[in-house]
Formats: sequence, C-alpha cells, structure tokens
Amino acid sequence: MRPPKQAFTLIELLIVVAIIAILAAIAVPNFLEAQVRSKVSRTQADMRSIATAIESYFVDNNRYPTIGIYPQPFSMPSGPNIGHWDPCIRTNAGLTSPIAYMSSIPSDPFGPVQAEDLFTFGQTATIADGYYYSTRDWFDCRSFPWVMYRDMQESVPAEWVLMSKGPDKFFARPVNLGGPGVNGVDRAHRYPYDPTNGTISVGNIVRTGPM
Repeated sequence: MRPPKQAFTLIELLIVVAIIAILAAIAVPNFLEAQVRSKVSRTQADMRSIATAIESYFVDNNRYPTIGIYPQPFSMPSGPNIGHWDPCIRTNAGLTSPIAYMSSIPSDPFGPVQAEDLFTFGQTATIADGYYYSTRDWFDCRSFPWVMYRDMQESVPAEWVLMSKGPDKFFARPVNLGGPGVNGVDRAHRYPYDPTNGTISVGNIVRTGPM
C-alpha cells in the first residue's frame, strides 16, 4: 500500500505567510534606516571634501568661488564662467577648472529638489541634484540680505554656506507639508537635520565656513 501524500494544510500555509510578513515588517524599516544613515554619512563626507576645496580656492584667490549659474542656486561652481552676463560672478574659474581643487563636484545623495520646494524661487530646477552653495560676497553684490550664520544663535555671519536637502528631500517645505522649515525660504539653514528626532526627519544638513 502506498503511504498517503503529505501536504501543507491551509492553516499551515497561512501561518508561514504570516511569519514571513512579520519578518519583512521588521527587516524593511531597518534596511531603509540603514540607507538613510549611509546617505547622511556620505553627505557629511562630501561636505568635508567640498569645504576643503573651497578653502583651498580662497587661499589661492583671496576670495571664495561664486555660484556657477544664476538664478539657479542648486549647483556648485565647477567650470569657466567666461562671458557670463551676471556681473556678480567675477571669476573665470571654478573648483574643478582650470585648477582641480576637486576632480568633480558630488551630487546630493538625497536626489533632485522637489518641484514644490520653495527654495527653487519659482525657477525651473534644471540643475537641482547638487548641493546648495552660495557666498556672502555674491549676496552683497546683488544687494540681497545675507541670512546665513555659523551658528543657530546667528551671532557670527558665515562667508559661505553649503546645504543638502536631507532625508525629507526639501530645502524649504511648502505649507501643506507642515513641520519645521515651512516657508523658510530665506532661512532654510535654520532647520538643521537631527537624527535624534528619527533617522527620516525634516531639516537640512548644513555646513558653513570659513572652516
């Protein structure tokens, strides 16, 4: 006589599926958290490298590199600006050319700026995957108020600012999203990213100089 065929019952299959779902619910958030932590670490490393290049540029030129393209503020100066119409860009050199202070300018690991980000200033974000960078010198040239400071008490003005969107992927959040940074178009640096509030939290990763 042949032994009866062995098979899982419906209850056993449901138990297995439930166990897999529980394990996935535990593993996926931890994986996403690890991804965010990795991007934050990469951002901080990028900013250290860029800051070193900016200060090296200052040593050679006695001033900091200006932003590369106006009115698009989402790019680091990376090449010649010869013949550019903006009189406030007074240089024909960037961080990568003609002297290579860096071989290339890294992009923000947190991706391109969101279309509804208030920090686009109503402009088309065509070069929006980079870090935000600007200088006090450029703002003064255009008679814009410079509101970037080296600390949150706003006691010592910075000469330059470098900023990543951070895990929330917004420089300045629109009102409908709520939370810190809403309508902070001119002071996006006032809402720093703090992982103690949760790895995926609002706020920007900010570095100012001189170092």
